[in-house]
Amino acid sequence: MMYGRLVYLSVNGKVLMVKKVDRKEDPNSGFYTLPGGKLENKEKSLSSRGRLESARRVSEQETGLTL
Repeated sequence: MMYGRLVYLSVNGKVLMVKKVDRKEDPNSGFYTLPGGKLENKEKSLSSRGRLESARRVSEQETGLTL
């Protein structure tokens, strides 16, 4: 089973989205999406702390924002 997450970052009713890089092998390239991706092994537990740390990490990586 593959685990992943999408992160909704909302301020004043607006949601931050990122544009996917154009790649030939990716049929979804060039489209806008929410920050997210696969979970690392240590983040796959059911604890909310692991999931929250994962959401913070991927948001900072993909947007450059410090949360």
